Amino acid sequence: MANDAVAAIKRINNPYIAAFGLVGNEAVTPLVEFKRALNDAWHDLGLGLVPHIAEQRVENALDFFAAIPDDALKNPQQGTRKLRVGHGTLMHRSSALIKQFADAGLCVEVCLSANKRIGVPAEIAAMHPDNKATSADGTYTVTLDLPLRSYFQDLSTHPVPLMTTAGIPVCLGSDNPLLMNTNIAKEYALAAKYLNFSHEQCLQITRDAINFANVDKLTSARLLKLVDSYTLGNEHSAQTCLGYLSARENIFADKQRIP
Repeated sequence: MANDAVAAIKRINNPYIAAFGLVGNEAVTPLVEFKRALNDAWHDLGLGLVPHIAEQRVENALDFFAAIPDDALKNPQQGTRKLRVGHGTLMHRSSALIKQFADAGLCVEVCLSANKRIGVPAEIAAMHPDNKATSADGTYTVTLDLPLRSYFQDLSTHPVPLMTTAGIPVCLGSDNPLLMNTNIAKEYALAAKYLNFSHEQCLQITRDAINFANVDKLTSARLLKLVDSYTLGNEHSAQTCLGYLSARENIFADKQRIP
């Protein structure tokens, strides 16, 4: 089906299609099975790649390195197209995986509300009695030397700070906004409230989002200029789209709205 999707995109040839993403049941289909589709999307169609990985199974993060074209991994920011990952949350089980993502400069698009609401299957904790995880093709194994965090019960334990401290670029996503009762502003507010992200850290998240967005260089430069203007105090939160400061105030005022 993924290969059919790539073929359909090629037929459509729409300039507004900027990237190719994949979402599926991680327990059923290893990411490596989509290697051909990802390769064709990157090389034949010239699209960016934004696969959904490691939200439910840490092995999915290992398969990622076998599924993505080598040249995309070596340079995840190539002109107007970028390589970033959606979720990636369970990489926090392995310090080796965290380092690998950091060394590669791969941006992780984190969805706090979705992670908390969906959680992690109960059987995940019991899947690795030897504290090892292996890729689908059996060629890559990592030690799970870090504990499974209970962010699905307490958002303050979410591994985003672990990622940013390691040097992984992070941006925020709203996943399915209507299902999750959220928007980007609320995601920023949750990061500020539960992860203690400062105003400067939230602005860096915005910069990372722009730097890894599949847009042309002029658009990227214009957006970064707006962030710089805001940083210098020339813009106020009320003038930004659903400014996260306003959202944060609403969340503090009504704790029942917090997922």
